[in-house]
Amino acid sequence: MTFEPTNPIPGEDDDQPVPHQQQHDGEPRPGHGPGVPGAMHLEAFGQSIADAFGHCPYHVGSSATSKNWRDVDVRLILDDDRFHALFPGFAAANHIDAWWSLLCAALSELGRARTGLPIDFQIQSMTEANEKYHGIRNPLFLIYAKDDHKPVMRPKSGQEPTR
Repeated sequence: MTFEPTNPIPGEDDDQPVPHQQQHDGEPRPGHGPGVPGAMHLEAFGQSIADAFGHCPYHVGSSATSKNWRDVDVRLILDDDRFHALFPGFAAANHIDAWWSLLCAALSELGRARTGLPIDFQIQSMTEANEKYHGIRNPLFLIYAKDDHKPVMRPKSGQEPTR
């Protein structure tokens, strides 16, 4: 009896590129989310956003829950006062506010460059996010090891271990 895999390994033949290198055209991908190493790069991108804004962004949308996705939705949700202080024209212009559009587009491109994934980055007010967008929100961040858990490099004979 011979075993024949029903789902060939992505990248095994020329017709099937690796998931994070696939054309982002809605073709099915194994599992859900961007896979590895895309997910690791996505978490690192999220940490950069959290460091800059003081709030953790979220991975939302179809790429967080399904095999079929066109892009990777990342949302930074700010409390209403902070959002409207940052984007005073948003209430009137909505998604065509020049400052909001420029910042979201720039951060989408930064995310694309850092992760290799088609990032759709948007900043939302808490009210808008909670009223209009329901579904899973996966926080994007990195966990840093405490000093006592960092790997120790083996010292050369006669040297102290380094951390």
